[in-house]
Amino acid sequence: NPNKFVQNRSENIVVALGGGALQLKKTRELIKEMSFCVYLKCSPMVLAERLAQESEYSKRPLIASVIEDSKKVRAELLQKWIEEKISQREPHYLDCSDAQIDTTDWNQEAILLHLASLLL
Repeated sequence: NPNKFVQNRSENIVVALGGGALQLKKTRELIKEMSFCVYLKCSPMVLAERLAQESEYSKRPLIASVIEDSKKVRAELLQKWIEEKISQREPHYLDCSDAQIDTTDWNQEAILLHLASLLL
């Protein structure tokens, strides 16, 4: 129910959590209790391609640790790493989420329009 957040807060905010944020039980409990959580899913292959092309991947320490010089190698290494992380984390994402959106084939505008339709 998207209105549960409205009932608990005087103003609405959007918080983008890092991929590992829901590993903590207390965080999961707070998210489930006080928010409308949307899990933005994406295929590991597309995530790896997007991340390998980021020019500022060094701001992502976990990802920077698996980056190599070649973009092709980057994408292959990242895909394997992402598949492992998703297998560990997805049960928590699914447990906490009120809705899921597969963003694999969508651009930012389509994602935002779908998010807005869920919240309005």
